[in-house]
Amino acid sequence: MNRPLISIILTTYNSSRTIRKVLKSIIDQNFPLKAVELIIVDGGSRDDTIDVLKDFVSRCRNNFYRIELIIHDKNYGVSRARNDGIKSSRGKYILILDDDVIMNKDTLQVLLNYLEQAPKNVGCVIPLHFNIYNNKISEWKYVIGRGRIARCNFITSCALIRMEVVDKVGLYDETLGPPFTVYEDVEYGAKY
Repeated sequence: MNRPLISIILTTYNSSRTIRKVLKSIIDQNFPLKAVELIIVDGGSRDDTIDVLKDFVSRCRNNFYRIELIIHDKNYGVSRARNDGIKSSRGKYILILDDDVIMNKDTLQVLLNYLEQAPKNVGCVIPLHFNIYNNKISEWKYVIGRGRIARCNFITSCALIRMEVVDKVGLYDETLGPPFTVYEDVEYGAKY
């Protein structure tokens, strides 16, 4: 089966607590990794994140269509990191992925299946997130939302986007997004 190329843009900063699990969740996808390019953009981490990333790239380079590791000299914020990843990408689809999102094994396949069958005015699809910092409200939101499609206007921590959307809307506003401000994902979604 001829699959479209998916570019995973993984942004990190001082993520040594979670990054190994995030990388494992990428490797464990029930999706052919030869149809995936992984672009990791690190904001100049000061813990051992960069060492973990370099080790991963050297061990897993041949699993993917390609892997690129971009290391900034300092933390310029998530918007710039995403933009640098997008500029380097070659995929028909882009998966925006944060360094604390551990995907289910079928995430890439489910998101791609949905987006390829969705009308063209659907620019991206986001999986239901389960908050690891659990409380009763987030637990009920997860239970109620599971298996349902909801409409929203933001592109957040794990979102598969058509490259056509990026071509139309442009890049993220680099004056928005942590560590400087918030709502870069809401602003980006609202532009579409």
